[in-house]
Amino acid sequence: MLSTRVPRLVVALYLTALAVCSVGLSRLASESDVFVFLPDDDPDVEFFEEVSERFGSLRTVLVGVEVDEGAVTDPQVIARIDRVTRALSELPSVSRVTSVTTVPVITTGPEGAAIAPLVGDLPQSDAEAEALRARVEAQDLVLGELVSRDLQAALIVVNVVEGTSTQEVVDGVRRTSDEVLGDLVHHFGGAPFAAEAIYGEARKDVQRLSPLAGVLLVLVVLLSFRDAVGVTLTLFAVAFGTLAVLGGMGLTGERYTLLSSTLPIVLLASGTAYPVHVLGRYYLERERAEPAEALERTGRIVLRPVAVAAWTTIGAFGAFGIMDVAPMRAFGWQVALGTLLCWLQALTLVPAVLTLIPRGPSREQLFPFGSFLEALWAFATRHPVAMGGGFLLLFAGASLGLPDVRARMDPQAFFREGSEPWRAHQFFETRFGGARMLQVAVDGDMGSPLVLRKLAAVADVASGVERTGPPSSLVEPTVLTMDVLGGGLALPRTPRQAAQVQMFLESDPSIAPYVSDDHQHALIYSRIRGDAEPVVAAMEDVVAQEAAVPLRVPTVRDVARRVAARLSGLGAPVSAAEVEPILAGALGGDDAKLRAHAVQLAAEGFVASEDAADLSEAQRATFRSAIDEGLEPAEAFARAVANHDDAEFYAEIFAQRVHEALVEARIDAILQALFERVPQARDDGRVVRALRVALVDLVRTDIEPGDGRFVGARVTGEPLLDRALARSVQRNQVRAMLLGMIIVAILLVGLFRSLFLSILCVAPAACAAALIGGVMGWMGVEIDLSTAMVGAIVTDTGSDFGMHYLWYLQRRSPDQVMRNVGPIVIVATVLVAAGFFAFTLGSSPVLRLFGTLSGATCVLSSLFAMVLVPAAFQLFPRWMARYHVDDDDAFL
Repeated sequence: MLSTRVPRLVVALYLTALAVCSVGLSRLASESDVFVFLPDDDPDVEFFEEVSERFGSLRTVLVGVEVDEGAVTDPQVIARIDRVTRALSELPSVSRVTSVTTVPVITTGPEGAAIAPLVGDLPQSDAEAEALRARVEAQDLVLGELVSRDLQAALIVVNVVEGTSTQEVVDGVRRTSDEVLGDLVHHFGGAPFAAEAIYGEARKDVQRLSPLAGVLLVLVVLLSFRDAVGVTLTLFAVAFGTLAVLGGMGLTGERYTLLSSTLPIVLLASGTAYPVHVLGRYYLERERAEPAEALERTGRIVLRPVAVAAWTTIGAFGAFGIMDVAPMRAFGWQVALGTLLCWLQALTLVPAVLTLIPRGPSREQLFPFGSFLEALWAFATRHPVAMGGGFLLLFAGASLGLPDVRARMDPQAFFREGSEPWRAHQFFETRFGGARMLQVAVDGDMGSPLVLRKLAAVADVASGVERTGPPSSLVEPTVLTMDVLGGGLALPRTPRQAAQVQMFLESDPSIAPYVSDDHQHALIYSRIRGDAEPVVAAMEDVVAQEAAVPLRVPTVRDVARRVAARLSGLGAPVSAAEVEPILAGALGGDDAKLRAHAVQLAAEGFVASEDAADLSEAQRATFRSAIDEGLEPAEAFARAVANHDDAEFYAEIFAQRVHEALVEARIDAILQALFERVPQARDDGRVVRALRVALVDLVRTDIEPGDGRFVGARVTGEPLLDRALARSVQRNQVRAMLLGMIIVAILLVGLFRSLFLSILCVAPAACAAALIGGVMGWMGVEIDLSTAMVGAIVTDTGSDFGMHYLWYLQRRSPDQVMRNVGPIVIVATVLVAAGFFAFTLGSSPVLRLFGTLSGATCVLSSLFAMVLVPAAFQLFPRWMARYHVDDDDAFL
């Protein structure tokens, strides 16, 4: 071996390389933006980014303020909310901030309609605070959205500039809020804070557990070989591999991610096996040879199996190259490169150091392992059919649970109960109906009355999805603007009306999240509670169904669907089929009775309006009396107004009032019927307004007909990014593991020149993966981003035990292999498993699951190999002995 001839040069080269790597390590930068983990070319991700670019940003951070006594409208509290709102808006990472102190309301006064802040001047006294409280309580679009219904909590919504790193957002918002809010109880939510909580906790666990894993490695190697030099060499292999990879990342500008932080423990678990195999064989050879000869024999014996073991690991993690998540691909090559360096050290640095510092034999303490393996071999060979059949049954039975394994990326699934993120999530869900937001993007000309009605229809059907809050959209400010402009609580009926509303709302900056600058796109916002996956699926279904309805004058069926959804949003199990006859019955009711009621309502309004300003009190009284007597309006005006032309003029004006009153009467009749079905709807002003908007188009006939076009509507939002990542994890897990197994199988065929032996090596890993996956499926345990690495670990470590077994069984009798080689393989397996099980001691649920799965698969695959190989040895002697080599010179 070259390294034994120039050992000092080899050691010097490694130390020089370590110094170079340390330079790169000082330049290593962290990647704190969790959005880099999103899959490439995913349609949900691409659409989210497209909508974000159009509307400024869909990424939000939530700041919740809570008061124990009093209300958020109290002078001191509202002043702090105002200050923190202003301070947050000045952060470079923030594009927009919305709170109760920034939200505007539409008002009317002597000078006409206007848009003014809800809060305006901050209250300075208790009386002013009470007045503000009354104004807030009267705003149903604010109550429950930005202020809790009991007025003891407030919500501040912070929109984040696209491209800003997660850490910058979290640090800026947290620092600013803490400084301004002081001792006021406040909570943080939103994807950036959730990611920081999950990945920050995982990163701290890695930093804390890496030394512990190192201590475990020292103990295992020290107790196994009782040699300090061997322990040092094993640790140095991992340390050098880790530092070299991280240093190379720093020199090339590659960023350090959460996955990169697990590199030391992954290499600690897998990279230590190569020096352990070399050291173990060296100690064995030292029992019968001098150091130089022992090193030569060690090199000849372990060169091929250790090389295959290393390259199976490289191949398994190299399979990450097919993943559609960039950090996963990068992590794959990082582990592959680190493994390559650990392997090279085992073949170069370890022999060089052993040449400079020769060691004696050290394996007496491993004899009990050999005895155990001999007994297990004997048992398996006595019952080969039971072992083989049991193995197949276990594999088949476990596979039944695999279809039930699903990936989940909802942030709340990874919060520890009782932790700060968990408490914040509970606060937002309890006080404001959810901590996460879904958006429905609707495409179309928002200046078209029919498109506006389609927008309202989509918002209505979205409100009926379980575990969602009342939707917010352009519809609400449009309807309120129409009302103050004299058009009533309705959507514009003509393009001219729509243009007037748009012009009025252009002065309101709070409208920006709802409609694009060109008015060709709009967003509907719905807050969601609990597990997002079923909510997203249900929302997509109802939105797709509504988008499939062309632009047209609303029919009874269309309106019934909208009304049923709004009532269902209140918790009432109402279907469109139940609502439809109510609408049809009200529309086909007693027209004479409704018209008489409408005439009475119109008369009351007329005599008190500007339309009757030129009539004397006596004329008004005469007209009102004639209406009460049941005269027709024309006759009533003829009695009240002497001039015939004036009577006709007033009759025409009054006819329009009767028409409007008849519309209101019909709507009132329908509402009464609906309130009898769902009484709680009567007290929800927001729902009542939405119902009126839907019903007015049903009872009026002066809206232009549609042209049969369709409007695009699609769900987006951060929960869909989680779903995209979950799909990617599930897909990548299977693809990478299958590719890894193919690569490993090819390498093993090259080693054994036998497809049968190659499959026999991989079979224990496949069974271990199936068993653990099946148990997860039966127990409902969900996989996450970290478990995408488990497939590579299973493929690699699961095949190593069988590979070493079979390699030596080709050349020695089973009892010799069990006594001399088996213990070393066990030590390597324990090292790998202990490294991964170290993760289970952390506080991060993500790392605990990863450590449990990885460690368990290592142990199970090794146990399966211990029973499957001897059973196959007994059942298929011809296949097992076919390539038997009796090369004493290589193994003496």
